[in-house]
Amino acid sequence: MDIKKISRGILFSAVIFSPVVILPFFIHTPFHQLIFVIGISICGWGGFYASNLIGERDRLNREVFMQSYELKKAKEALDSCLAIDSQTHVYNERLLCSRLTEECDRSRRYRRPLSFLLAGIDGFSDVKKEYGEITSEVLAQEMNQFLKESMRGVDIIIRKGDDQLVAILPETAVNSARVVAERIRYSIEKKIFRIEGREIKITVSIGLVGFDSAIHRRKEDVLSSLDRALEKARKSGKNQITTIASETE
Repeated sequence: MDIKKISRGILFSAVIFSPVVILPFFIHTPFHQLIFVIGISICGWGGFYASNLIGERDRLNREVFMQSYELKKAKEALDSCLAIDSQTHVYNERLLCSRLTEECDRSRRYRRPLSFLLAGIDGFSDVKKEYGEITSEVLAQEMNQFLKESMRGVDIIIRKGDDQLVAILPETAVNSARVVAERIRYSIEKKIFRIEGREIKITVSIGLVGFDSAIHRRKEDVLSSLDRALEKARKSGKNQITTIASETE
């Protein structure tokens, strides 16, 4: 038996049963003494049982807490390991930096063309307000899946934030990448997304960057160029494509 349970039982018994020894001297009839002893015994066993219940409750609370904590840590570990969105099979943002570095190094080493696209849903905050968080998330996932299916097998599609998608296009010069970007822009413009009985139409703006080893020395340089290109496209009226092929653009 648990030492703590025994200790609680002894404590309860000492407190409850101590009057049994003293009070019978003040109760004159045997009948009343018997009733008193029975009552005290019941209280004592009740206290002992309550003590065990309290101990069991504390133990279960500790177990639940530990299991919840372990489950949380396991989920965090799993999330940190997974690099692919389970819904769309598109790479998530955890993989973005490593793949950018790998492809830039390869392009620099072998002097091969490399381009990047950053596509963003126009007015995504308004979409959230109109349709809600869940529908907006499903919409973003379906757009990601749609784009993934329309790209080459060698292209790397990575989700960035809630409403953006990075496409890494190996062996692709800027002119060819612009053809890809235009196909994406046009396809999204014409597509009707059907979600929970609703028909939703969206447009995307796309920033296009051609890799330049003299400018893009780090992955952060590529991301900065992509962000500037997308911002420029949106400021041009949305549903646009803007190319940044050199530092002066």
